[in-house]
Amino acid sequence: MPIRSERRWMRHRSNLRIRVHREDVGGGEVVEGTCITLSDGGMCFFAVGDFPTGARIGVEFDNPILQQAGLLRGTIRNRTIYLYGVEYEILTPPLQKDFDRGLL
Repeated sequence: MPIRSERRWMRHRSNLRIRVHREDVGGGEVVEGTCITLSDGGMCFFAVGDFPTGARIGVEFDNPILQQAGLLRGTIRNRTIYLYGVEYEILTPPLQKDFDRGLL
C-alpha cells in the first residue's frame, strides 16, 4: 500500500530481506537487513550496522518473482539508530524497468 506524503516520490511498504555493504571503502562486512519502504528515488531500511551519513553503499536483494539477485547502489542520506535513508545513485535500466512494473 502506498504511503502518501509531500515527498518527490510515492513510498511503497516492503518487507524485503537485503544485504548491505560499503562501496566507498575496500571490502567491508556485509550486514543483513530489511527494506521497510521503497520509492523511485530511494529506500528506508533497518540493519544492525554502522553506516555513517554520506557513505556509499551497495544493497543486494533476491527478487523472488524474477528468481534472481539484484544490486542497488546509493548514499546514506539520514540515519536514526539502525534505520537508514538511502538515495539511489542510478537505477540500471533493467532494475528501473522491474521497479516500474512493481517487481521490486
